[in-house]
Amino acid sequence: MAASVVQAQERLVLATIENTPNGRIGAALLKAAYSRLDIEVDIYSTSGKRGLMQSSTGAIDGEVVRFKLVGDMHPTLLRVDVPLIEFAVTVFVNQADGASGTIMDLATRRVGHLAGAVKLKQLTLNFDDVWQAASNEELFGMLAAGHLEAVVSASIAGRIATRQLGLKGIEELDPPLERANLYHFLHEKHAHLVPKITQVLRHMRETGELQALIDAEITAMMENISSGPGAEKQ
Repeated sequence: MAASVVQAQERLVLATIENTPNGRIGAALLKAAYSRLDIEVDIYSTSGKRGLMQSSTGAIDGEVVRFKLVGDMHPTLLRVDVPLIEFAVTVFVNQADGASGTIMDLATRRVGHLAGAVKLKQLTLNFDDVWQAASNEELFGMLAAGHLEAVVSASIAGRIATRQLGLKGIEELDPPLERANLYHFLHEKHAHLVPKITQVLRHMRETGELQALIDAEITAMMENISSGPGAEKQ
């Protein structure tokens, strides 16, 4: 679905980067939250770039989760000021290569990240050689094959991708390069909904409901991977 019609505020279409764990988690959180306002949520899974183009112009109704800086880049997108997910940006390397993971070390190496991920693009902006992959599967497959020296990724996304692909010898370096929060954004045409959904999400955060939903989604994703080749890939 590439466009939305919101009728009596009963349905919203929100963009998320396809096949990303944080997108799946965020979608679950927002479906639960908006249900308390009697609003249904449809998820439009697409590339990060296309999603922002659609949401910032009002062709769809907003973004599931994005970094705070997205609001600075796209003034038509209004941030709901409740942190939904903590995003740990980490570096993954092939143990056989022995690469280190500081920003200075990575700047001259062949590094990959997921296309359309604004924060990751910002972190690697001045790197010499950056590959933007269409999916985490492509990204970590290239790392395992030696076509990349390092991958800059969300920690949870990298862990799931390497497990999903059955990759051996891929190491997540510690500490993370950066930690930041992900927020929900609505197009300005829905400005009247911002205080309402803010109140709902704040209550869910304070009561621990948000964290419980996050934990449940992570468990479900891990169980899907463990169940074999027929498992759903998210």
